[in-house]
Amino acid sequence: MLSQGVEDYKTKDFDFASQVKLPICLNIQNKDYKAITNFVGTPSSKYKLETQIKKLEAGKGLINIGEPKIFEIRKWWKTKKEENK
Repeated sequence: MLSQGVEDYKTKDFDFASQVKLPICLNIQNKDYKAITNFVGTPSSKYKLETQIKKLEAGKGLINIGEPKIFEIRKWWKTKKEENK
């Protein structure tokens, strides 16, 4: 599931985010700490998560396994083209 905001996953009847096993937050419009925490899980350090949220930009993702981290999202077709050069 993809969306422009983590709040799209929570409805009155069901919280879709609760079913996501490995939540990855992309560069979303609403970078509210509480909303992102509800999606990726409670971090070991609020400061670390807030710092990583500020680094979210196009082509980056945020994951919270152990501690929040930003990583680069590689497009498969671009990677394949680069390997064939």
